[in-house]
Amino acid sequence: MIKVIGYILVAVYIQSDGVVDGKALDYYTDLKKCYYDAVEHESLADPGVGFVCLEDYVVQ
Repeated sequence: MIKVIGYILVAVYIQSDGVVDGKALDYYTDLKKCYYDAVEHESLADPGVGFVCLEDYVVQ
């Protein structure tokens, strides 16, 4: 069984040579707050940068 314990807000972009790069920005226990902040970051970001909330989980 998989249990989600939190969410990591990540900024992701593709470099000109095709390499996908990213950086973890923050950690959340509430998915809605993570998505809210992702949308806020997206509205202020340069084109080509995306934001996603990735699950932090444990296998039980």
